[in-house]
Amino acid sequence: MNKHMKIVVSTLFIVIILLTVAISRFYSDTTKTTKKGSAQTDIEKTHGSDALGNKIFENSGGLYGIIDSSERIIVAPEWSELSFADNGKCIAKTKLKNTLLSGCIDYEGNIVIPLIYKNINKNLSGNLLFYTAEVASDGSWVVYDKNFNPYFKHSW
Repeated sequence: MNKHMKIVVSTLFIVIILLTVAISRFYSDTTKTTKKGSAQTDIEKTHGSDALGNKIFENSGGLYGIIDSSERIIVAPEWSELSFADNGKCIAKTKLKNTLLSGCIDYEGNIVIPLIYKNINKNLSGNLLFYTAEVASDGSWVVYDKNFNPYFKHSW
């Protein structure tokens, strides 16, 4: 091996070691620090679970969130009510301007359906599953499929 080749091999070896150290820091076990620490939200009660073992929980302030099967919080407790829907989504209610409004969130807390509805109801007709949502502002209705895509382009 010539001098230049030794320098290249040495440099690559050092880079590989540095990358290994950097990657191992990202994959370190953090469950011991986040499981039941003092900074974590308290879980007063759990309400129901889905097929994946996720549970809706209520904190001491009466707000609802979602924990996974390892009891790690996946949706922060900021909702007045939560109920499981289909395909990794929940029907969420929160108080806005003294009015309880409904919408839909995913398991990351992202709003999938805006919080503009008076209520959202799950309906089953034969093998057809759909959701009906009453708009709070004008009383019209929107029909959603099981993935929360609107069936029609307009509301009634």
